Amino acid sequence: MTIAPPNPEILWPEYHIFFRNRYDYVYTMVVKQVQTDGTFVTVAQAASRLGISPRRVRALAEQGTLSVADIAQRSLLISNESVLAYRARPRSAGRPLSSRMAFAALYLIVGLPATWITPQERYRIRTMLKLTDARRLSEAVRKRATRTCFWAHHSDIQAIRRYITPSGCTDQTAPRFQLEPPSILEGYVSTETSAFLMKRTFIRENTSPTTLIMHTANFLPPHGQEMPLSVCAADLAQSPDPRESNAGLDMLDSLLHDFNRKDNHAVAVS
Repeated sequence: MTIAPPNPEILWPEYHIFFRNRYDYVYTMVVKQVQTDGTFVTVAQAASRLGISPRRVRALAEQGTLSVADIAQRSLLISNESVLAYRARPRSAGRPLSSRMAFAALYLIVGLPATWITPQERYRIRTMLKLTDARRLSEAVRKRATRTCFWAHHSDIQAIRRYITPSGCTDQTAPRFQLEPPSILEGYVSTETSAFLMKRTFIRENTSPTTLIMHTANFLPPHGQEMPLSVCAADLAQSPDPRESNAGLDMLDSLLHDFNRKDNHAVAVS
């Protein structure tokens, strides 16, 4: 019996697909149907929205700049959230900082020690911080980690809390950003921890609704129970939600202003 392919408006991430020939597909039981609702766009749609070629879109996807969902190993779809975030980037942002240097910049603007960099690197970062603004800083530190959205069951969320360092909008930082308490768990994990969680839980990448945002980093600096306010602000500045993005940029602007004021005062005193 030939079974027709699914409605293209519905994503089926929990299929196993076996190809009998070019036209016939045999599908196993569907666990869940997830409506796209604008969550994903095609390569051509992403290219049109960004004003770039489809080839460039695929290259950005391979680099991890654009998040993708390989639905049923047949169709490459691009996360609309990552398209919006990429479109919001300043055009002349320059080369992003490495993970080590990005975290150092975010630690220094809130007066935290960045013990993992050299004095020469610290001097370069402090000079950069004097000459930049919130939007350019947000773009400069974007390579500190890879941001990925997931759907996760409540039970998995509770388990993941033991391994993740909260960031972005948390119960503690929400009042500082003048945002509502979060309904999404967001935070940082190491590459090893991310791989472990992907194997041990049933989280689904780029599946709506988003209940988990993981920032996977090759390098994680020393931290407390939550990431510093500056890192939280940088996370929000990257959000496709205008309210969150503006709140993050406003906080980065305030932190930069305080940093440069204190730095200038220290120079004057000396």
